Amino acid sequence: MPEEPIKSDIVAEIRQDPLGAAAKYQRQGLPPRLVRELAEECSETAVALFLAAYPEVPSRIIGKLAMEVDDPEVALAIAANSRTPVTVLQEYARSGAPAVREQIAANRNLSPQVAAILSQDASVDVRLALARNPGLPARIQVELSKDAVPFVRAALLQQPRLEPEVLARLAEDGDLLVRARTLLASKVEPSRLLAWADSDDRFRQVILLLRRNLPDEVMESLCFSQHQAVQTQAIGLRQLSADELLGWTENGDAMVRSLIAARSDVPAEIQELLAGDQDASVRNTLAANPSLDEEVALAMAADTDEGVWQRLAENAGLSPRVLTALAERDNSVVRKMIAARSDLTADLIRMIVAWDSEEILYHLAIQGRVFTELDQERTRRLAQHGLPTFRAFAAASRHLPDELMKKLSVDPAVSVRRSLAVNPALPAGLRQFLSSDPDKTVSSTVARRLEEERRAAQEKQEPPEPTAPEGVIKRLLKKVAVLKGGVASSSGR
Repeated sequence: MPEEPIKSDIVAEIRQDPLGAAAKYQRQGLPPRLVRELAEECSETAVALFLAAYPEVPSRIIGKLAMEVDDPEVALAIAANSRTPVTVLQEYARSGAPAVREQIAANRNLSPQVAAILSQDASVDVRLALARNPGLPARIQVELSKDAVPFVRAALLQQPRLEPEVLARLAEDGDLLVRARTLLASKVEPSRLLAWADSDDRFRQVILLLRRNLPDEVMESLCFSQHQAVQTQAIGLRQLSADELLGWTENGDAMVRSLIAARSDVPAEIQELLAGDQDASVRNTLAANPSLDEEVALAMAADTDEGVWQRLAENAGLSPRVLTALAERDNSVVRKMIAARSDLTADLIRMIVAWDSEEILYHLAIQGRVFTELDQERTRRLAQHGLPTFRAFAAASRHLPDELMKKLSVDPAVSVRRSLAVNPALPAGLRQFLSSDPDKTVSSTVARRLEEERRAAQEKQEPPEPTAPEGVIKRLLKKVAVLKGGVASSSGR
């Protein structure tokens, strides 16, 4: 059995740190006799503060301290103590300092009578602390929902259980901030959320869309809002079934159909309907959809609307087959856009080069594309062009004359010399020259190429015939000798 603490030791601890001692003995506990003795024999303020803060102190002692000790810290400790008599709290609620009244307002064991007094307090901080108190009686919730200060009314939304009457009042509050916070409150029943969505109040619906994980029936209601901005946002956020997608495609206005056309989950059958939409904005939106079905894209490439062609040319999800069909449109803008893409196949590059348009070819050349099959006439012409972009494009052609190779090997533009370094017809002498180029990207390109050619040459060499193991040869010779001996014996007979 633990020894009973000595009163003199406890007093020494209290004098050093009254509140710390109260926390310590809250865990360890003190014999009631010692608590009574401390209250009767010690009149020090430190002991009074300890007793006021000690959770197991008798209510009678707290009442005595409230009457006899005039100290702000003691009053605060009394206001926070769950054993403080209601009469003391009522007196403090009427005449205590603002900090004391605020402390009482935050006390979870607040009585309805004291709460009613504090709900009319002149201090906003007191009423704010009261509105946040999780033990606030329902009648006082209603009272504070009428408070003149919006922050006090909004603070009621922190209540773990808010009265339905209060929630309804706050949802209609004259202050937009209070209304918005009410609509975003975490603990709202789905039925009330649905009622707010069905109300067709634009402000309510916009704020509801800011909530996370709205029930499906609420989202469905918002999808049918009379307010277009709400409707389109709700449709964009909601997971729609194939039937719903079809319904909006057939019955929605142009903005809604465009919203459907932009979705990644639209089936090919619905995309086909949207591809024939009468509104150009819907078709343009569909053409830019990275999830566009290949067959639908091919059909759109045959459209007569140049705007659709341009949106297709910008679409990063198009297959080479669709790009080829699109490139066959005789439209310089579309062809430039295709030439500027980074996902071109070798066949598409040949098609672009075959157009023989420097303006379009520039969009291909500016990306640093390597094309070795440029015809001799254009190779010669572009190799002497004023723009380094074109000289670099021509520098990779296997039809580049030797005299132009020499000229381009000292071209001031690094991009030109780098392109020349990968030319398949580059003579050994120029390779050696470029391997010492002052620009490391050029010299390293030549070095890589020489290494690749060396490895390729090694792989082309035929491997030597395998040598049979010595044991196998010996066994074969023995068999031959045996066979010869057998033949000789037969001949002798």
